[in-house]
Amino acid sequence: MGPYRTAHSCGLPGHPRRSDVREGSLRIEQYFGTAAADTSFNVKSVTKSVMSALVGIALRERIIPSLDTRIATWLPEAAEPGVDPRVSRVTVRHLVEMSAGFEWEENGPATTAWLNSDNQIKYMLHLPLRADPGTEFNYSTGVAHLLSVILTRASHRSTREFADDRLFAPLGLRAGPWGTDRQGYAEGGSELQMTARSMARFGLLYLNRGYWGSASVVPEHWTLDSTRPHKRVDYGFLWNYLPAEWGGPAVSALGYGGQAISIVPDASTVIVVASTADNPQNDVMRLLREVLIPHVRQ
Repeated sequence: MGPYRTAHSCGLPGHPRRSDVREGSLRIEQYFGTAAADTSFNVKSVTKSVMSALVGIALRERIIPSLDTRIATWLPEAAEPGVDPRVSRVTVRHLVEMSAGFEWEENGPATTAWLNSDNQIKYMLHLPLRADPGTEFNYSTGVAHLLSVILTRASHRSTREFADDRLFAPLGLRAGPWGTDRQGYAEGGSELQMTARSMARFGLLYLNRGYWGSASVVPEHWTLDSTRPHKRVDYGFLWNYLPAEWGGPAVSALGYGGQAISIVPDASTVIVVASTADNPQNDVMRLLREVLIPHVRQ
């Protein structure tokens, strides 16, 4: 496993925070405004990367038999009248690589209508397809949510219960609230709350290829496969990838408004940024690429 270092940042807009964990202990920590070590942040789409880890665990336990298992195995709604017949060909792989093919514009009208719908599962599955499954990347929080529904139905436990048992408890962390849809399913693409320290622990798990001490929490092969590019040069299985020519290599879990867990393997470092900012102009990637990643490499 080797030594590691974590640079960790949290706080309110306009107040960059940095600290780091070295050799398994927190070395530097700083908070500003009303933020503190026990502050839970809505990590937004960082939730997707947590969902990716849960899928990897479920695959190892054969709760989900294969990435190529069709989602209709657990989603009979996919066969309802009015659903595009091609939805029957959508697989778990298509969900984690964001290539299911649904007509969707992230943070656009479809997102708003989906959030306000009485049944997010049915709304998603009844969307028209813009492309055949597996042929085109299209980032979608709605697609990630289907993974949470599948995990709940396949494991016969809520996504939160599964995560607490298989992921959070082994890391010694307690996540905060996790928002649910109107049917009670944990939102697979957003709305999980975590402290910055908990985010750092999750990042360290991936820095150490899925191991926490001597225990394999997430399969090593899954941590490697899910954090490399698949359908797009900058995206894996619900993880963002930063190639070397763009300031990487690094892999990141990124969330709206300034949430990030960025793993920099060649510096044995995890960088965490957390914020209460609800601001789409909060350019975390530029901060990582131009400031934080170069700093930890020095």
